[in-house]
Amino acid sequence: MAQIVVNAVPITNYGASNIVVNAVPIQAKTVSIAEVKGKDLSETKEELTTDGSSGHDYRIGLSWDFADKDGDGKGDTDLDLSAICLDAEGRFKGACYFAEMRPFARAILHHGDNRDGKGEGDDEVIEIDLDGLKQQGIAVVYFVVNSFNGDSFRNVKTATCRVVANLGKPVEIHNCSMACESRTATSIIAARAYSQDNRWYFNNICATGNENCFAGLIPECQGLSEDIIPGIEVRKPPKSLILTKGESLQISGTQCTVGCGWDMVSKAIDLDASVKCYDANYRCLDTCFFGRKVLFNGAVRHSGDNRTGEGDGDDESIVIDFTRLPMNVSYCMVLANSYDGDKFTGIKNAYVRLLNQGNVETHRYALANFGAFVGYIICTFYKAANGSWKMKANSQPCRGNTSKKKESEQDCLSALNHFYDHMHR
Repeated sequence: MAQIVVNAVPITNYGASNIVVNAVPIQAKTVSIAEVKGKDLSETKEELTTDGSSGHDYRIGLSWDFADKDGDGKGDTDLDLSAICLDAEGRFKGACYFAEMRPFARAILHHGDNRDGKGEGDDEVIEIDLDGLKQQGIAVVYFVVNSFNGDSFRNVKTATCRVVANLGKPVEIHNCSMACESRTATSIIAARAYSQDNRWYFNNICATGNENCFAGLIPECQGLSEDIIPGIEVRKPPKSLILTKGESLQISGTQCTVGCGWDMVSKAIDLDASVKCYDANYRCLDTCFFGRKVLFNGAVRHSGDNRTGEGDGDDESIVIDFTRLPMNVSYCMVLANSYDGDKFTGIKNAYVRLLNQGNVETHRYALANFGAFVGYIICTFYKAANGSWKMKANSQPCRGNTSKKKESEQDCLSALNHFYDHMHR
C-alpha cells in the first residue's frame, strides 16, 4: 500500500468515509493533443509508492457537473472515465471501463458507470494496485474521459480529476480542475501513471480530443508516451473491442452470428444463448433458443445446446439472416443465461461474441466482468427507418435463468422501452 507522509486537514466529502486532503487544488487549462505531442510530460511527475502489500494503492476519481438543458434534474452529457493500459514497449494491453471493470484480475478496478453526473463526490472511480499492474505486465496507464453521447464539453460546468492514496485513512494527494478551452472537444486525456526504473509516477496531461470512445484515444496515448518509451510504435486501435453501452453500428453484410462459449471445469456449466424477436409494438413474435432452434423458415438458426462447455470454439451459436426475416420483425434481442443459476462471476472464461458475415469477430463480451448475474441482455439488432439493420448494445442484466422466464421477459421489455427513449430524445 502507499506510504506518504502528510500534514493534512480531514474533511468529509468522500462518500461515507473521511478523506485527508494533502493536495493544493490545481486549475489547469486544457490544450489539444497536437499541442502536447513531442513534449516531455514527465517534467511535472509526482512519485507514487507502494509497500508491496495486497490491495489497491490509489484511486483516481472523476467528478463533473452539467448544465441541465432539458430541466429533468439530470445532466445531459454522459461522461465516461476509462483507463488505457500499455506494456513496457507501449503496446495496448487492454482497457478498464464501465463494461470491463476487472480486466486484469484486481490490479485495476472500475467502480461502475454514472450516466448523468448526479450526486456528490466522485462520479466514477478507478482503483489501481501498483504491484498488481507490474505482475500483469502493465507499465503505463492513461486515465481518459469521453463524452459517450457525443455532446461537447461546453455543457460541462466543472470536471475534476483527483488521486487518493489508500492509507489507513484515504489521503487526497492530487486535485485538478479542468477548464476546457475547446468548446467542441468530446474527450480528455486527463492524466497517466507509469513505471520507470522500478518506480511509479503520476502526472497531469489535460489534452483534449474529439473521440466518443476510449478506443480512438489508444494511438494518441501511445504517441504521448514518446517521452517515457523512446521509439514507441503507434498502432491502430484494435478492431475487436467489447461492446459499449448504447453503441449503434451498421450491420455489414446480410447476416450476423452470435457465439457463446465458456471453459469446462470440475462442475458442468450450462450457458444458453438466445434471440428474442419483437415487432414494432414490442410484441414478442418468437424466441430462438435450445428448445426452438429454427425461426421464420431458417432466418434465425440455433446450433444446439451444449450443457458442459466442453470442446474448442463457440459452445453455442445463433445465425441471423436479416434478409429472410419477416417484414413485421423490428427488433432481435440477444441474451445470455445461466440455465442452472450459476453466476457469471463463477464461470471460467465465459463470453458472448458477434461475428460478421465473413465470420470475423467484431465484438466480444467477457461475462464475468458484469457481476453476479444469471442473465444478461447483450445487444439489440433493430431495423432503421430506411430498412437497414443496425446493432445497439444494451449492456444490462436480466433476472431469469432462461430467456423464457417471466422475469427475463419483463427485463427485455424494460430494455426495449429504454431503447425507444434513448433513440427518440
